[in-house]
Parts: sequence; C-alpha cells; structure tokens
Amino acid sequence: MGALVSMAVLLCATALVLVRSGRIGKRVPGVGRWGMWVIAVLFLLNTLGNVLALDLREAVIFTPVTFLAAFLAWRVAVGPE
Repeated sequence: MGALVSMAVLLCATALVLVRSGRIGKRVPGVGRWGMWVIAVLFLLNTLGNVLALDLREAVIFTPVTFLAAFLAWRVAVGPE
C-alpha cells in the first residue's frame, strides 16, 4: 500500500512539473507553482524523517537523495513564470 501512495505522489509531482513548465495545463499556472511548494515541503519532511531514522542505510543513503529532491522541487517552485 505504501508503494502505491509513493507512486501516486511521484506521478502528481511529475504532472506538477509539467504544469509549471507550461507543457500541460497552461490555463492553471498557479496550480503548478503551489503544487511544487507542497511537493518541496513533503520532500523536506521526508528528509527530516530520514535524518532521524534508526536504520543507518536510510539515514546515509536517502537523506541526501530526498534533500536533493526537496531542493529541486523548491527550485521549480520559485522558477520564472
């Protein structure tokens, strides 16, 4: 079940990037901007969870990965109109 939720979030994030870049949904550009802010915050919270994880692999491997994802989502959110 958790994998399905993760897949749904990633598919939504992909759609939001496409909206934000103007490839789809040109009538609703605000959805892309605000949606990417939500995704950036979710990835940031995931990063904090990875930092606090008891599993060393999760802390060492996934912390930088989710931090990079949060940074990139933030960059898309604050990008040019």
